Parts: sequence; structure tokens; C-alpha cells
Amino acid sequence: MLYQLLKWWLRLFYFPLFFGKVRKKGWHLIPQNKPLILAVTHPLMYMDAMLLGAYFDRPLYFLTKSTVFTSPFLKKIFKMLNMIPVVRKMDGPQKGFNNADTFGACKQILAQGKTILIFPEGTSIWERQVRPVKSGTARLALETEALHDFNLASAILPVSLNYDEPADWFPQVEIVVGEALNVKDYQKEYAKQPARGQRKLTKDVELGMKAEFFQLDSHRREKALAFGRQCIIQRGNFHSVNYTDDLRQLDQLISTAQEASLLNLKLQWEGISDSVFAPFRIRPFRFILHNVFGFMIAPLGLWSGFCRLIQQFSLKLARKTSREKEVYGANMLVINSLLFLLGILSLGFGISLFSENYPVWPFLLIALLSYPMVGKVFTFYFNLWAKWKQILGKPEQKEIIFKIDQFIFSLEKDLKGARFHEQETI
Repeated sequence: MLYQLLKWWLRLFYFPLFFGKVRKKGWHLIPQNKPLILAVTHPLMYMDAMLLGAYFDRPLYFLTKSTVFTSPFLKKIFKMLNMIPVVRKMDGPQKGFNNADTFGACKQILAQGKTILIFPEGTSIWERQVRPVKSGTARLALETEALHDFNLASAILPVSLNYDEPADWFPQVEIVVGEALNVKDYQKEYAKQPARGQRKLTKDVELGMKAEFFQLDSHRREKALAFGRQCIIQRGNFHSVNYTDDLRQLDQLISTAQEASLLNLKLQWEGISDSVFAPFRIRPFRFILHNVFGFMIAPLGLWSGFCRLIQQFSLKLARKTSREKEVYGANMLVINSLLFLLGILSLGFGISLFSENYPVWPFLLIALLSYPMVGKVFTFYFNLWAKWKQILGKPEQKEIIFKIDQFIFSLEKDLKGARFHEQETI
């Protein structure tokens, strides 16, 4: 009961409200009516399990590190959420937990035709790479099939989670399902030599996870891509860099661009204002219309600014919990949602003090329903203010800004051209 309530709350309310987009890809590859093990990449701590639990139609059982089962109350709650404790080698022996019992429970679950989610990398680290996969997933699958003479028809399903930037406001994520690996196909090798069969299946699981995962081979490329993406989004093209395909194209363009060093200019040049992110070309008539429109929607602009302050404060609090992005990124999303709900309640209380003759709930409903668009509204005002700063800015900064703008504009143009060419090819 608790599992289903949390699942639908996450799917219908939390992720639509606090994520820019959740995209599902390859869903038709999910085998039906057979035991499954989901082998999932693990870039963002507990948020990964929440996503899969919310959007995967079947109930999932989650292998979870035993160190979080710290009290009888939590053990009871986690059991209701289908969480199974597993002792990791890095954590050492854990009193009251035994991996033999865990494997036995997992084998029973698979024998009943159910689905288990495993993070085969073993740890969660924010990086655009798939780390070496542990052999436990393959071992569990093969041993379970061996107990039933390889007649369960079970499969391992590689799943990749591609986030654009988890610590951003309204992050986007792509859940990519790969080709299922039928465990029975490894029966002969396992029968000859179990260890060899496990290694072969483990290697194929890792390849399946890598197939659709957006990977970068260095932190330098990650840094350049993050800056290029930020430039394009904050120039007003809020949906220019959606999903993995566009990120791959943008990374390729940056890697091959002759002027790629310009991407590091903002980081090296002290005193450059945020106007570096806005278009330098200002069309007078459009600029006037934008100012008029901005004045007309000023209440929504104030609300978006308030929500932005909540998000920035949430990020500041989250960074105090950890220096690792995979930790503070997930925590920021949770803290932001809690502070937002607190802000809604505070808004309702404030309205009730000044409008005794009017009901409060319509205002709160409007505030809640408008939240998914406040990111776009804030970006609109950000760009409007940036244009004013450019108009009033220093001449020497304008030249630098213009050079960066020219380069970013060429990236946008090439990116759109690559996307259009791809559509034409398809």
C-alpha cells in the first residue's frame, strides 16, 4: 500500500512538478510476463531508484546497502517499500545482515516472476562514465536459473539514466532501456565453468549499460560541455539542449571547434558579468515589446524570482550535506520540494491576513499550477536584465561578450543544423 501511494505521488506530482522533463526511451524492449533484473547506472544516489520505481509499471524490489537499515522502524518502512538489504564489501561485516539471506530472498522473488532493481556498479558517483560492473548481478541470475534447470526464462535488462545536470533548476532525465539479455543463452558456458559464464554475462551487462549512456572521457570535456550548455539555455533557448542526443552533438561540436578555448574565458576572466550569457544582438522593437510584456506579467515574475531564491537556498543547504554532486544534487531536489511546499503554505498564510473576504485556495492553486513554468519566466527576466546590463556595460567587456556570443551563436546554429540533418536522414 505504501509503495503504491509513493509511486503514484512521485509519478503524478513530484517529478512533473520539480523536473523539467522525464523522457522514457526503449520501453518497448521490456520483456513481459517473465522474471527481470534491472541493471541500472547509478549517477544520482536515491533519486535513481525513485525514478525507476515511479515510472516502471511493475512493482520493483530494490537491493539497498545495509548501512541505511539503522533502526527497527526504518527496517519496517523499507520492507514496505520492497527494499532488500545487501552488505557491500566496502562497508565490511554488518551485524544482523547476511548476503546469503539476501541472495535467497532475491532468488525467491525471481522464481515468482517479479522484478529486482540492482545498481551493478556498487556505488553512486556523478560522472558521465559507467564504472566497472560487479559480478553479483550475473551470479544471482545464473544461480537462480540453475535452481530451476534454466526454465524460468529470466532476463537482465540494462537501463541507463542520463541526467542533463542534477543540481540545476528543473533538471531533465532520460531513462533508456536497452536490449534484454536472456539468461538461458549463457547456460552452456555456465554448465562448463560457472565463473566463466558469470564473467561473460557480467561483461555483456556492462556493455548493455554503456550502449545508451552518455559518456565523456575526461572532466575537462564535462566542464566545457556544462559551460556550453549553460550558455545556450540562459540565452533564452530553454529547450535547445534537451536529452542525450543534443548533449552528444553539443559535446562533439565543442570538441572539434577551433575556438573552443573561448568556453573557458568566463572562468578565467574575472569581472565578466552574467550578461555573457545573453544575446548581444538587441533588436529595438522586440526589446520594447519584451519590456512591456515583462511589466504585464510582473506578479508572475516576482513569483518566479521567489521560487528561484528557494532553489538557490536549497542548493546552498544541500551543499552543506556533502561535497559530492551525486549526494547534494539528490538532496537539493528533495530540499527544494519541501521548501517550496513550505513557501506555498507561507504564501497562503500571508494572503489570508490581507484578504479576509476572499478564499485562499484559488491563489494557492494558481501558484502550484504555475510552478512548472516559473523557470521559463525567470529565464525571460534574466535575459531582459542582461540586455539592459549590456546596454549600460563597459566597452571593454562588450568586446569580450561579443566574441563569446559569436561563438555560442555558431554552436547553436550547428546544433540545430545537426538535429535537422538527423531528422531528414530518418
